[in-house]
Amino acid sequence: MAAGYIANQKKVSGCIGAGFMLWALAGIPYVMFMDDLTWRYLGMAVLVIAGISSFVLGSFAEQEQYKILKEEPLIFDHGYLKELSGFWQSERKKYVCPF
Repeated sequence: MAAGYIANQKKVSGCIGAGFMLWALAGIPYVMFMDDLTWRYLGMAVLVIAGISSFVLGSFAEQEQYKILKEEPLIFDHGYLKELSGFWQSERKKYVCPF
């Protein structure tokens, strides 16, 4: 259940991050199409709508079965906790800068 919760939170965070990215990218058509207002506003509208839909998708992607994990502390078997910690330590090493 803990691994499923982590995977679900990763999916939700990805959707919310993509929404913020699309909102930030909405400024590109504004700067890029100075002469043609139609393409400027159409490009901005498409990116803003895609960002909003990404937020909505992320908010509905959260599953109800994991709500109890936010309210109560998790208690793991010592062996499973060690295995889970080792897995996330190896994942962290992939993304941390070596210097």
